[in-house]
Amino acid sequence: MRRLLAPLVLTLALAASGCVGMPEEGPVVRTGARGSGEQADAMTINPLGPREGMSQSEIVRGFLDAMQATPIRYDVARAFLTEAADAEWDPEAETITYTTASAPSGTSQVVVRLEGGHRLDGRGAWQGVLPAAEAQLEFRVVVEDGQFRIDRAPDALVVPEWWFQQRYRQVAVYFFDPTGRILVPDPVFVPKGKTLPSVLVRRLVAGPPAALRDHVRTMVPLDVQPGFSVPVSASGVAEVALTGETTMPTGTEVDLLLAQLAWTLRQDRSISRFRVTLNGTPVQRGGESDFAVASGEKYAPSVAGASTLLYGLRDGLVVSGTASDLTPVSGPLGTVDHGLRSVSPNLTGSQAAGVTLDGTRLVLSSLVGEDVPTRTLATRGTDLLEPAWDFADRLWVADRRPGGSVVSVLVGDRLRPVTVEGITGADVKRLLVSRDGTRLVAVVRRAGYDAVLTSRVVHDPSGRVRAVGPAEDITPVAGDGERIRSIVWRSPTTLVVQHPVTTELSRLRTIAVDGSPVLAEGMSGTRSGSIERLIGTPTPGTPTYAVTADGLVDLTGPDVPIPVADGVSAVDFVG
Repeated sequence: MRRLLAPLVLTLALAASGCVGMPEEGPVVRTGARGSGEQADAMTINPLGPREGMSQSEIVRGFLDAMQATPIRYDVARAFLTEAADAEWDPEAETITYTTASAPSGTSQVVVRLEGGHRLDGRGAWQGVLPAAEAQLEFRVVVEDGQFRIDRAPDALVVPEWWFQQRYRQVAVYFFDPTGRILVPDPVFVPKGKTLPSVLVRRLVAGPPAALRDHVRTMVPLDVQPGFSVPVSASGVAEVALTGETTMPTGTEVDLLLAQLAWTLRQDRSISRFRVTLNGTPVQRGGESDFAVASGEKYAPSVAGASTLLYGLRDGLVVSGTASDLTPVSGPLGTVDHGLRSVSPNLTGSQAAGVTLDGTRLVLSSLVGEDVPTRTLATRGTDLLEPAWDFADRLWVADRRPGGSVVSVLVGDRLRPVTVEGITGADVKRLLVSRDGTRLVAVVRRAGYDAVLTSRVVHDPSGRVRAVGPAEDITPVAGDGERIRSIVWRSPTTLVVQHPVTTELSRLRTIAVDGSPVLAEGMSGTRSGSIERLIGTPTPGTPTYAVTADGLVDLTGPDVPIPVADGVSAVDFVG
């Protein structure tokens, strides 16, 4: 029963004090920390059920407090409901978080107003800010067996932001792109703790939500259900028992299914290997039925085998290598000056696209081999931004024209315009594409600030781009007057943004591609010194660099500049 709003995500600030501790009096009792450290053990919360003679507002407050039970459970919250409401209430339909909540007011209809609200759907996928017009929860309170009880409540887990951040973590459920060639991470929030393997498998088996079915595919057989739980042995082996009326997958289907499970399960560090059964029969590959969670690397969303070299321009020629040792590539772009201002190698470093100094033409050629033709694309370009490649060698480029920017994808020798609502026609400053090819990210100049927008790309099974969905604003603090000088990938699901504060100070922010708060430690804070721009890659273990006058500074390492070879400009990673 969806009585009211959909989910939301952030903190019940406690009345007068404004602190994040729980009240010492009332229906919530705080006890000492205990446990393994996996299930938000910093604070165990044992809520009390309804007491005789509680008023309507006290019943509603007790119900909200009871949803903060830790470990997470709903039995005490259900005690505040009528028998009929208990049968219908579904706290797993969505999640609502908030920063503050008003005191419950009213009698038969009790109202609670929320501030700083956000939503998550039933899968734990971030849905963004709760509109102000919907940030009011209404509870119908009636008399049952001589006591007030709630007869209508929102189908949602409604909790403070601080509580949510302590007890949930963001993970990814891994599906495939429509061609079945690369894994696509779908970020979701799940409870921390020993139930994580079970939750991960349930999210995977449920398949992609309706909104993603045009963007990804899954190799989990239809109509399959997971067992009640996914036990993990002391030696780190997870047992995944699937049941359903379906046939056993074979050949490539098995390889893809195991890759989805391996990448999804590896997020629980207690798991090293896993076994899968379908209706009691082991799923096998090459006669083996025991698989490492580290398998499936060839489908990595950061692209297995992607080059980690740096590329740049010196004397008009494309160079590659390490920061202090950049030498001309062997292909035509390393032997002939084509008058380029930027160069974008594809992910394998086999070819590159360069933009000419006047910003009107795109030059494409191989980076290896001498007898390879160079193509100069005839475009109506006015001010072409640096292009971006995905894993399938699809090349994306934005052209800043007087009437607004045009986004195009290279098809053969022709740039085909693609309409992207919110980006096409806007003042685009930077365009990125995820390596899996399913997301576009753009920095757009708006009135008084720069915005980060993201769109989902629709491909057919052959890999052809069919459409790009409308852009969503994932700017952390929209409209605060901040400009964005640079934006780069940090992982397949996060980006690092550089905001110039002064000529000698920059603010760095890590943001998630779904717009959710980055609960894990991100690359955020202020950085002194003049930073020209950032360069980065989603490949794990690869540095994110700040480009300075003294060289490249690893933002996750020692604050010591790495000198760049003399005369080199436009240094960047592939993609």
